[in-house]
Amino acid sequence: MKTLKLSSDIFSLEKINIIRTMYSEYADITIENFDGYWKLSFTHCKYDELVTIQEFENYLIGMENS
Repeated sequence: MKTLKLSSDIFSLEKINIIRTMYSEYADITIENFDGYWKLSFTHCKYDELVTIQEFENYLIGMENS
């Protein structure tokens, strides 16, 4: 299991959940709320965990910037 920490000031839970749904065939992703950030845990990745996390984050950044 690998994790990704994202600032809750920058990334909205709504958009994280949209992409999480899109990535459901590639990984199981759980979200926890901590003080000031979201902690996303990636398990059962279809492909390399690090690549999956990087692609998820890139997609999220693009969505937040659009």
